[in-house]
Amino acid sequence: MELMMERWTDEKLDGLKRETELRFDHVDQRFDQVDRRFDAIDRQFDKIDERFDKIDKRFEAFDSRFDALNGRLDAMYRLMLLFGASMFAAMASLVAAVIATQL
Repeated sequence: MELMMERWTDEKLDGLKRETELRFDHVDQRFDQVDRRFDAIDRQFDKIDERFDKIDKRFEAFDSRFDALNGRLDAMYRLMLLFGASMFAAMASLVAAVIATQL
């Protein structure tokens, strides 16, 4: 079988050049679309960052309320201890009085 050798003429090279430029123009357009999509995603992330800032502020408020609640629970704990100690002292004095009257 005889190999056919093709000769590259100026017209063929010019056609190849035009075709290559056309395809690269399409690639550039696609990259422009991708860039626009990334810009849109960046704007969405900016909105998400703003929302996280709001959430952080809400957690700070929650922490301060939690600290106030801890203070109130500590006060209630002290009151319960004081009440229990006074009840113990009252019972001890009552038992002492009963024992003293029996002697």
